[in-house]
Amino acid sequence: MKLPTLDAETRAQLRAAQIAHVRARLRSDAGRVELARNLEAGWERVLASKVADVIDPSAVAHAVETVLSRPALDHGVRPVARASALIELARLREDREPLGTYIPPEARERLDRLFETKGLLPEHFVREALTHRAFEEVMRDVLDGALKEFQEKANPLTAEWGVPSILKKAGPFAFGLGALSASFEAIRGQIDEKLEPQRKIFLQSFARKALATMADFVIKRHDEPAFVELRKELFAWLCERPAGELVATLDQKAGELVEEAASATMAHVVTLDAVQRQRRAAIEMALAAHGRQTVRQALVAYGVDPDGIGTRELCDAAAAAVWPSVKIALDAPAVDAWIEATVGSFWDSLDTPS
Repeated sequence: MKLPTLDAETRAQLRAAQIAHVRARLRSDAGRVELARNLEAGWERVLASKVADVIDPSAVAHAVETVLSRPALDHGVRPVARASALIELARLREDREPLGTYIPPEARERLDRLFETKGLLPEHFVREALTHRAFEEVMRDVLDGALKEFQEKANPLTAEWGVPSILKKAGPFAFGLGALSASFEAIRGQIDEKLEPQRKIFLQSFARKALATMADFVIKRHDEPAFVELRKELFAWLCERPAGELVATLDQKAGELVEEAASATMAHVVTLDAVQRQRRAAIEMALAAHGRQTVRQALVAYGVDPDGIGTRELCDAAAAAVWPSVKIALDAPAVDAWIEATVGSFWDSLDTPS
């Protein structure tokens, strides 16, 4: 292009004026409105485009892997997640509202239906939990106490209503029974001493069998009405408890440990080679299935209604939310240099006037 009527000075003035106009326009209220409208127009354009034209599988996979890389997780995602979790935990500890306040009726109705689902309780989990040595120790203590109480109350040789009671009632009229009573007490002590290790040996194996029987019982009957009702009643009880009470035992240290464990797990899982291959395969499968469709058609296939999400309202809200940051970013010297280079490149591309 050639503008022979413009001399070098005029061209320089026009260049400077255009750069100043673009800078001011981008920073103005009109720029904010145009940002929202451009977001809307751009989104509509994307919806009308072919999926294959919008998605580059390798580039998308690389972007996801970069966001989920260890440095990004450790120095970006994790600190934000940690701060958010600790702040939320502190808020919840002060929350006296019942948990049910935050669960609407329609959600409760669906959860009730979930609790009625057959096979909801994993069989292997039940067996592993109930037959664990921690429960075995508890069961041994419970059974040991029960056997001791039974021995004291039901055994005629040791119970208050048995031989000891008879000897006491005989009183001074029972000639020679005093010595017999003393002998009996000695024998009773010897019997108890002999029975103690035998009882421990018995409980060692019986507690394990009892827990295995309990696990079988739970697995066999956990879909019966009584167990379904138990699940519903436990949930109803939780809904009645204050939210703060449910997290009262989670202090800051416990919250930090939970966050550290969750972060370490996520960082490990997302960077596994097998997970990365599966992620890339999923992206390629999606492209193969929908590459010839428009983005709108692909979203509709998964039940998403692009026209029902309120695109204009979302774009207006997004533009309003990011506008303060955008204005600050536009004041960066590098942005001004980019505007000057972009506008200036137009004038530099023109032929020098004769």
